[in-house]
Amino acid sequence: MFALNAKPRFNRELKAFVKKQPDLVPKVRAVLEQLQTDPRAASLRSHKVIDSDGQPMISSLVTGDLRIGWNYGTPGTIDLLRFGSHSGSRKIYR
Repeated sequence: MFALNAKPRFNRELKAFVKKQPDLVPKVRAVLEQLQTDPRAASLRSHKVIDSDGQPMISSLVTGDLRIGWNYGTPGTIDLLRFGSHSGSRKIYR
């Protein structure tokens, strides 16, 4: 099991989305639980991407257009880096 380490940018982006779409909370919670137990689960559809700042990260599916951007941190941890869309003005990667 991995410990999740949410970075400030992730928290800000998640809070903004949840404020506008509170129905996302159960889905986000389920994805975070899956990341903790098995970050390579096929249901997450995780893949490597380059974020909007040019840094490598891993993107996992929340809903059709929403993604969680993360990387492995120190052994046994996952750093949650970004939360946002796959496309549009709030996309989290190129």
